[in-house]
Amino acid sequence: MLTPFTITPGWLDSYLKSRQDGTPDREARVGACVAAGTTGKSFARCRIASGGLTVPVEGGAHALKSARPGSPFDPPLSDHGKWRREHLGAWHATYSRTPYFAHLMPDIEQVYAASEMPEETVAEGAVSSGGISTLEEFNSALLGVVLSWLDTDALRTDPRIHRRMHPEITLLVEDDLSIFDLLFRIGPDALFALNP
Repeated sequence: MLTPFTITPGWLDSYLKSRQDGTPDREARVGACVAAGTTGKSFARCRIASGGLTVPVEGGAHALKSARPGSPFDPPLSDHGKWRREHLGAWHATYSRTPYFAHLMPDIEQVYAASEMPEETVAEGAVSSGGISTLEEFNSALLGVVLSWLDTDALRTDPRIHRRMHPEITLLVEDDLSIFDLLFRIGPDALFALNP
């Protein structure tokens, strides 16, 4: 496993710093997981402001116990229950009144939709032309949504922007919540909540 379901500000900060230092993507993800202490069931769990979400996988929690950063283990998503609908309902109930909800939620919904479509029915232009069938694919697609919302080039071109914005925005960060919490509330400026 390389990417957790809960992409916290700390995980993302570690990942982006490694990528900016020239670390290949895979190694940057593994390093971020090690730094954040991501192992086992935490690859399938996420905390949002209203509580927790868990992505069910084939084999259940027992299958996730052996998941370690960088391991080739990648369990298929389970179709048991109505977890996608429950997750989307939780995202809506928690964040529908935030400023960036209407802009960000369609991207998240697209990831969830791609995870329930058989490979041959995924629409052109969807998150992945082959659909999303495993936990790593699902989590990576959500990381793709996060990265598409953050202008990481801004930090490289003018680091003074970060120093100017960092103090007031860091007050909004809750380290144990998903980075989506911050994105829903302050949009692309969430980048400035990360450590310089």
